[in-house]
Amino acid sequence: MLFDEENAEVYYQRGLANNDLLFVEEACSDFRKAYQLGMTDLKELLVEYCGKNKG
Repeated sequence: MLFDEENAEVYYQRGLANNDLLFVEEACSDFRKAYQLGMTDLKELLVEYCGKNKG
């Protein structure tokens, strides 16, 4: 898959898709990457959905 690896929105959208498919670990990984790339509004989601030790 070719995509911009520095684009937080790409990781966020893929995280949503993984979540819909019930791939929780993959979704959290994508959400964490989006957060690291600057999508800081995901912090609450990471804490609540992925666990405070995983965000």
